[in-house]
Amino acid sequence: MYVTFGTTTSGPDANGKDLVRRGAASGVDVDGWTVMPFDFGQGSLDMAAATKSAVDGLKNTVASAYGLSSDAAYRKSGFSSMNGKTDVAGETVTLDNFTSVVSYAKSHHLARVSFWSLNRDRACGSGTDADACSGINQGTYDFTKVLAGYTG
Repeated sequence: MYVTFGTTTSGPDANGKDLVRRGAASGVDVDGWTVMPFDFGQGSLDMAAATKSAVDGLKNTVASAYGLSSDAAYRKSGFSSMNGKTDVAGETVTLDNFTSVVSYAKSHHLARVSFWSLNRDRACGSGTDADACSGINQGTYDFTKVLAGYTG
C-alpha cells in the first residue's frame, strides 16, 4: 500500500507529518509514503531541487515516526511528479529535472517513483487540452523512457 499526499518544498506540512506519525503509531506498515512535489504555489522553482528537498523532508518524517535509519526511511519514501507544466504558472518539470530526480531516487532506493500522468507524456498539438499533454517541447513518452530505467 502506498499513501500519497501533497507536500511543501521542505517536506510534508503539519497535516502530512501528522498522517505519517499516526500511521506509525497505529502500526501501519505501508510500502511507501509518497509526496506529490508540484503545485507549490511559488511560481518558477528549480523543480529538481524542490523535489529532492521535499523527499528529504519526507524521509526525515518517516525516519522519526518509525524509528528508522535514513537508508531505511528512504526505502519507505517516494514521489509522484508532474511532467511538464504544472497547475501553477511558471512551475515546470522539464525532462532534465525528471532525469535528475530519477537519478536521485536510484541513489536512495526510493520505494516509489512515478509521474502524473501518462496521457500528459507528449507535446501538445493545436487546441489540445492541458490534461492531455505536458505543455513542453518533448518527444512522445520521453518521461516514461526515463522512468523505465528505475528499478528501485
